[in-house]
Amino acid sequence: MPQPLHDTHLPESSQVFTGSWEHDIVAHLPADYAQQAVEKKAFQRARQIQCPQDLLRGILAYVLSTYSLRALSCWAMLTDLAEMSDRAWGKRLRKAGSWLQWLLEQTLCAPSVIHLLPALPSDVRVLLIDASSLKQPGGTGDDWRLHLAYDLLRGHMAEVRLTDQHGAESLAPFSLRKGDVIVADRGYGYRKNIAAACKQEAQVLLRFAPSTCPMVLGDGTPLDVVAWLREQGEGTHVQEALCCFEKQTYPVRVLAQSLPPEAAERARQERRESCRRHGRQIQEDTLFLAGWVLLVSTLDPKVWTPQLALRLYRARWQVELLFKRMKQILRLNQIRSTHPQTIQATLFALFLAWALQEQEGQWLREQLESLPQVMASSSEECPAIEEREESAAPDSEYDGEAGPVSSWLLATMVLQTLRHAVLGQWSVARLREILPRLRRLLCGSHRRRVHQERQIRTRLFALFSSGSEALFNCSGA
Repeated sequence: MPQPLHDTHLPESSQVFTGSWEHDIVAHLPADYAQQAVEKKAFQRARQIQCPQDLLRGILAYVLSTYSLRALSCWAMLTDLAEMSDRAWGKRLRKAGSWLQWLLEQTLCAPSVIHLLPALPSDVRVLLIDASSLKQPGGTGDDWRLHLAYDLLRGHMAEVRLTDQHGAESLAPFSLRKGDVIVADRGYGYRKNIAAACKQEAQVLLRFAPSTCPMVLGDGTPLDVVAWLREQGEGTHVQEALCCFEKQTYPVRVLAQSLPPEAAERARQERRESCRRHGRQIQEDTLFLAGWVLLVSTLDPKVWTPQLALRLYRARWQVELLFKRMKQILRLNQIRSTHPQTIQATLFALFLAWALQEQEGQWLREQLESLPQVMASSSEECPAIEEREESAAPDSEYDGEAGPVSSWLLATMVLQTLRHAVLGQWSVARLREILPRLRRLLCGSHRRRVHQERQIRTRLFALFSSGSEALFNCSGA
């Protein structure tokens, strides 16, 4: 028979904290993470927090939960991690930004655990690059910008950059490699980005607008994209051109594909509404170009045909879905501070948690995608399953094979597992044991404003204990 909560004679084992922090998190950290914490000045003196490992755990507990800093102090005492005030935790968090950024970079550079593409060279990457806006409390919605490169082939983040609202979309801050294929939207369709990628021997496939990325033909005459497309008509067209930037010339291909009539009309209507909102007069050429997808490419034409390049650009939407998963599952858009150093440290800790989630998710995805073959090989041990499959209707949608792995559900489950590993658990006996130490945190500080709930309860006790019919003022005035 289970013991009631009010029983104070709980077994001693129920007070022991259990968790998988060291196995699930610490084992995946770089070997010199503690030394770097000292060098980056995130951990200088062992006072309440005994080691960098405990500091990292406290920070991850804060960003992966809805705890306030005061609630974090309670959690640290319950888990016997540290006995610190909320202000002390805030100071520790602000100083850990550079260390957390280093941990993130090292985690992203770790070798991939995926084995589904054994013939893929390690230096081949298809990077989807984009930026997303983040809002801080009381901000405008574009207070911080997350610049991210997503490795499409391996399914994980390759590089992360964080700037304020003045950080423009650019390829220059990213560390590109020779042979990288870069795919980005119109925000990166500028000559400076083409030059930046070519200097690092990377290839680009960028959407562009003729007004912001002018190009010339081989004879030096400007390329009039509108006149060229009006002459060619609907369909898919290719034009060789040159991109000139800072006295350097780069050969490129211009790819153009007309949108279907319905999609073209929707795009033109969006342009009309945008110009109306901003009080601008829409131009005829702008309406015409809204019905086209314009790409500038430095890809090898012998490998990347126009149709293949256009299909690759459509895959760029995967980085948009990544941003959406991070904001929904990781609560990335719920920044809880206005201090710049605290915000940066918090975001780097969130990105580190997501990178750890991606590492584990890669292995789980590989196992899930191999499960149908395992199930098929063990069918002799499960004759009942064979009978159900044979009796199924021939036009049934179930064909005996598992569908694709849901990236949303997989990320949700793995991240929740990491939360449990970080936060752990404690018993009621543990809560009662340290209640005197928690008093200063749970009771709060003195304040001038009357605590209404306490005042109402006191008056009620006085009313019912005296048995009088005194007038009770529930307004608290």
